[in-house]
Amino acid sequence: MKYLFSVVLAVFSFVCHGHLSGFTDTAIEVAQPGVRILYTLPADNLLELDPLTAGKEQADIQPPEYYLPWVSRGWQVDARMRNCTQAQALSRELKEIQAYQFELIFLCPQGMDALDIRYLLFTEQWRGHQNFTRIFMADQQQRMRFAFDKSQLSIPVSDLLDQWQASLAETFSGLDPNRKFSRQDMGMGADGGTVESHSQWQEDPYFIWMGMLHIWEGADHLLFILALMLIPVTIKRLAWWVSLFTLAHSITLGLAYFGLFSVSPAITEPLVALTVAAIGVESLILLRQAKPNLRWRAWVIFLFGLIHGVGLSYLLSATSNGVPSLGRLLYFNLGVELGQLAVLLLLAVPFMLLRRGGYAARTSMALSVALTGTGLIWLVERTLF
Repeated sequence: MKYLFSVVLAVFSFVCHGHLSGFTDTAIEVAQPGVRILYTLPADNLLELDPLTAGKEQADIQPPEYYLPWVSRGWQVDARMRNCTQAQALSRELKEIQAYQFELIFLCPQGMDALDIRYLLFTEQWRGHQNFTRIFMADQQQRMRFAFDKSQLSIPVSDLLDQWQASLAETFSGLDPNRKFSRQDMGMGADGGTVESHSQWQEDPYFIWMGMLHIWEGADHLLFILALMLIPVTIKRLAWWVSLFTLAHSITLGLAYFGLFSVSPAITEPLVALTVAAIGVESLILLRQAKPNLRWRAWVIFLFGLIHGVGLSYLLSATSNGVPSLGRLLYFNLGVELGQLAVLLLLAVPFMLLRRGGYAARTSMALSVALTGTGLIWLVERTLF
């Protein structure tokens, strides 16, 4: 019994938040008046900016305007070696993807010959933080990433305009610039890098790593993968279950990301929790049968995979730079599959040793109880709080 309780407690202590933190999205528009920044991020990331909630596992997320002072201080724009004035700071909630968006406008009356843009948010909280960014200027665009070791972007505005034989727009677009501009090449890296012509297929491979992290740090998805291994079956049948789960969440991930349908996180997140509890209950029932009836398990896994795919789409949508990208979707989904495969391989050896030692049945029962309890706790939290 001590062994069983230790397993259960270990699983509960392992369980953390179900969402990946540390990734944000920015669109930067350069026009004659100055610089307009459109900054989008998962709402729960902002808990780390508030000293009252930083580092806490459970805390209430405040309205977006509450975090506006921290976000405003996290961006600095200079032109001609002088600070540009922050003339406007707005915030809004994007309920459909559980994200907040902030709009900052910097006016640079001293001229726009050259710009330096500094990003100072989250580098102390997450060393691996990445801010995926597109810069829009004179109907051109370029992508880059702010990171812990790359917090400043320098744009030689005059040199680029001379090269393109173009001029800056007289005013800001007033819309998300990702949906306004169509030309795809800035002619040179805005940060002094190499030429990068952007298309649906030319996306940042870092999204593979993001997909892997989303699985490894998302406890709800991890526990569902663990549940697939609790019933002793052949490798062929386990591979079939994993393939069904992969196919299902890939379908809804793609459809939701491209906006072909939309489900509020207020619905999806409790449903994901319910899948964890339900797969735990089903595992308990099957483990108590002398010969488990697996007739419906494949259909259950496929159905639950469809729900998990919608949950996976929210992070990718929050870092979509305003428009879906097929390349970004494929990279992210590849990362999700690689993350799942790594988890399965990591768990395969311990489960094999437990079965050889005769402890597999008791361990699976204990884990099924833990899964059920965890799923129910999440269901209550995500429904009522």
